[in-house]
Amino acid sequence: MALLRKRSLFLRNIWQTLVLVVLFTIVFFTYVYSEKEIDRAHELRLRSFQLADELRQSSDDLTRMVRTYAVSGDPLYKEHYQEILDIRNGVKSRPVDYQNIYWDLVGSDDSRPRAHAPTRIALIEMIRLGGFAPDELAKLSEAKKNSDILTQTEFSAISLLETPASSTEKILNKQAAIELLHDENYRNAKASIMRPIDEFYMLMDKRTAKAVENATYNALYLRILFILLGFSLLMSFWKLYKMLNRILGGSVDEVHHHIIRIGRGDFAHTIDLQQGQRNSVLGWLSETQDRLKSLIYHNKRLTQLYAALSQCNQAIIHARDEEELFQMICHDAVTFGGMKMVWIGILNEEANAIVPVASYGDQIEYLAGIFISTDLQHPTGKGPTGIAFHHNRPYWCQDIANDPVTLPWRERAQEYGFASSASLPLVLDDKVVGVLNIYSGDSNAFDKEGQKLLEEMAMEISFALKRFVKDAEHKASEQMIEMLSHVVSQTPLSTIITDKNGVIEYANHYATLLSGYSKEELVGSKMNMFNSGKHPQSFYKDLWATILLEGSFWRGTVINRMKNEELRDMASTIFPIFNEHNEIINFVTIQDDVTERNIKDKLFLMQTRQAQMGEMLSMIAHQWRQPLAIISALMNRQKVSILLEQASFDDMMKSFDDMEVQIQHLSRTITDFKDFFKPQKLASMTNSLVIVDKTLELIENTIVSKSIMLEVSHNNNGDYLTYENELIQVILNLIKNAIDVFDEKRVEKPMIMVRSDQTDSEVILSVEDNGGGIPPEIIDTIFLPYVSTKGEENGTGLGLYMTKTIIEEHCNGNVSVINTEHGARFILRFPIHRDNHQFVK
Repeated sequence: MALLRKRSLFLRNIWQTLVLVVLFTIVFFTYVYSEKEIDRAHELRLRSFQLADELRQSSDDLTRMVRTYAVSGDPLYKEHYQEILDIRNGVKSRPVDYQNIYWDLVGSDDSRPRAHAPTRIALIEMIRLGGFAPDELAKLSEAKKNSDILTQTEFSAISLLETPASSTEKILNKQAAIELLHDENYRNAKASIMRPIDEFYMLMDKRTAKAVENATYNALYLRILFILLGFSLLMSFWKLYKMLNRILGGSVDEVHHHIIRIGRGDFAHTIDLQQGQRNSVLGWLSETQDRLKSLIYHNKRLTQLYAALSQCNQAIIHARDEEELFQMICHDAVTFGGMKMVWIGILNEEANAIVPVASYGDQIEYLAGIFISTDLQHPTGKGPTGIAFHHNRPYWCQDIANDPVTLPWRERAQEYGFASSASLPLVLDDKVVGVLNIYSGDSNAFDKEGQKLLEEMAMEISFALKRFVKDAEHKASEQMIEMLSHVVSQTPLSTIITDKNGVIEYANHYATLLSGYSKEELVGSKMNMFNSGKHPQSFYKDLWATILLEGSFWRGTVINRMKNEELRDMASTIFPIFNEHNEIINFVTIQDDVTERNIKDKLFLMQTRQAQMGEMLSMIAHQWRQPLAIISALMNRQKVSILLEQASFDDMMKSFDDMEVQIQHLSRTITDFKDFFKPQKLASMTNSLVIVDKTLELIENTIVSKSIMLEVSHNNNGDYLTYENELIQVILNLIKNAIDVFDEKRVEKPMIMVRSDQTDSEVILSVEDNGGGIPPEIIDTIFLPYVSTKGEENGTGLGLYMTKTIIEEHCNGNVSVINTEHGARFILRFPIHRDNHQFVK
């Protein structure tokens, strides 16, 4: 605890030192920043003077140029005058270093001392951006304003000089211009410019001097703080050094020297400890040295056990059967593991006992006449071997002489020199079938590390037993495959046999022809090599649930990817093969290529759709006939009323409202039929009530016009995922077939009954009529293509075939028909899907 407290205090001091280092660094950089702030304050002070001086200088330059122009009449000075104004107002770009002497260096040849900068900016804008205080900026703005006013006087003088006149008048104008530029008003205007600039100098000097002073004081304070923190940091490092010596128990070199000795395995040299060093690093190194000495013996024993485990693994690899394996395990555990005796007992169900089947050691006579019952009530069934067998866990007897469970064998064990023992269960398919028993001459011979190694040894033996069983099953499987291969080799269908993990073990000639793979490429590969990616995961989940959970065969269409990347529709049947223990050992997959047939089915569907479109046009015309007749009657009535001058505004508005209702009915009819023919690629949530109602809306007028009695009933109506338009097509087709039967047989009181029912897993829809039923000779073939009850002139024979195709492929269901007392009943059944995965068409 004292060492922990020292460490805690040491860590706190480290953190304190780190904090001081951080603060020292922050103060250092802040101090450097403050020094730079002094420079920036001086720079700002200089810049402020330069901008104000430029304003003053520009005013002086303007005065000088205009006066010189007035005296000399040289137009170059007028140009210079205008250029000074343009530069000050930002019309022209400023020369480089314009704040220095510039116009005094421009001679009569107009040569310039420096080039112009690429950018243009007015002097007043530079002043606004110069960071001046508001009162300072006001003074400069006032000076600039007064300077601009003075330019008006200067321009007046220039105007006098340039006024056309006689020689005498020009002399007089020149004299007047010179007087205008030198009179009292001009001098007063000039003073009005310089006065605000002078006041600005005083304000700006006061402000910038204060900023420089503040920056200087800040730098001084930070310098003092920097020195104090540096001294504190040195003291903290000295404190850490002293505390580190106390924690280590000596110097760093001394501790390093002892660590090197221990690292080299030199335990002979002892560490001399001074008083109070027991809880130091040197003290713990001394204790570690003592513990390492005691571990040498322990490591030697573990090395023996590792060697025994390694040899046992070799035995497991090379053993041909259980008998050879057990004998090699016992031999290696004694020879390499340093044990006195080892034996393996296996359950004998007839004798109700654990019977020794292999042993090795100098004291194997111990097993002579030994009996260990598997009955927990029997005294011999309560010992270490019985406990391991019944409870499926190792039993570690560290002291045979004092362990109560060894009482029946204690004297005999001591006679042979056994001091401790271990009993470990051997498991096959989660069932204990035997026990590995190990005996040592030392007490407490099985520490935790040794126990783990021996448990691993028992586990490896259990795996070996399972491998022997698998090898036997594999031989049986090979015999089964050989027998099946003779049966299916000539089958004109693709036949593949896999093991229970889906690895192909046999493929017949037709499997290679269909897939494009050779037999060598197929055998050893997995069946998922044919996965096309076109089926959702739920498809395969349902497939294997049928086979594995129900133990039955699966039949359906699978889209396979061939070697040439072509996708083919395969009508598939998959069924399992069981061994004598009713365990699945193989799967047989029989497939037939139905791609061409499915293409024909799609062609049949197109033909059926085309035929239905003609019928739908007739139905649309029928649906429109009554609304059009109503609209025509309303219009004629209004015409008559107008001719007889009996028309009223209210009556006309009512007629228009009635006509609008009929027009909306016509529009809704077109929308319903358009939605019906719209292709539906994705399944959607709906229910039987919606599907039946939409179907009846499409054919309502036909049913009414033919005086057909319609009976509709729904039970347990709920939403499910399906292709709504396809189901509407199916029910519409069944109703139209019934109507055709009524017309053909002239049924007096035609009736159609549509019913829906629903369970937790299935939807049942039925359409029944009283048209006399289907002739018995064709009822079993009614769903085949080109089979019709209407005769060649009235039917194509594709309607019911496509009904069956839609229900099977789009709804994963089935359709059937039965004859009732008065007619035929068609029954649709399909499973309920409520998840969001897409159906594969």
